[in-house]
Amino acid sequence: MRYKDLFLLNVENSIKQKAVELGWEIPTKKRSLKILQEQKWEVLKKKISSSEKEILVVEAQDYELNKKILGQENVDILLSPEQKSNRNSGIDHILAKKAAKKNIAIAHDFSVLENCSLREKSHTLHYWKQNNDLCKKYDANFIITTNPENQYALRDPKNLGILLDRHNITEDSLAQNQTNILQSDFQ
Repeated sequence: MRYKDLFLLNVENSIKQKAVELGWEIPTKKRSLKILQEQKWEVLKKKISSSEKEILVVEAQDYELNKKILGQENVDILLSPEQKSNRNSGIDHILAKKAAKKNIAIAHDFSVLENCSLREKSHTLHYWKQNNDLCKKYDANFIITTNPENQYALRDPKNLGILLDRHNITEDSLAQNQTNILQSDFQ
């Protein structure tokens, strides 16, 4: 199976070319991807409301801000909730239900595993598994992205396949979740 990665929509052509060589499939939908990183709710709310016709990704912050983010209509993806939380996965049953209700995917960034210790990798993978289980239970979308900064940050999709297999995450569910995001349209 060829893996799709929504985060390859807005990268340079050299990264796209390398991604295809490695076996990634680049989505063909003509929507751009916009990633928002903001810690102040009022500023973030304005940025969210001003975004139209884009796949809107908001980088996770603290629990309360994540709760507000998951209440927004325009948001498509909450990125890496485990990165900003202290000793937990960043998602609980309340946030998983909100994500399912608003059709917002919970995304985990494969690239965060690059520069961390074995212990941190173990914790991160454990949190991904917890979040995947919550997403399955409450019927929320769950995706994993490479989110490459350059062509050297890309990893072979076989690595993702091994990771998915190890954590009982089906390739089909990831592919379907990304397809759902690509097909969603703003009114």
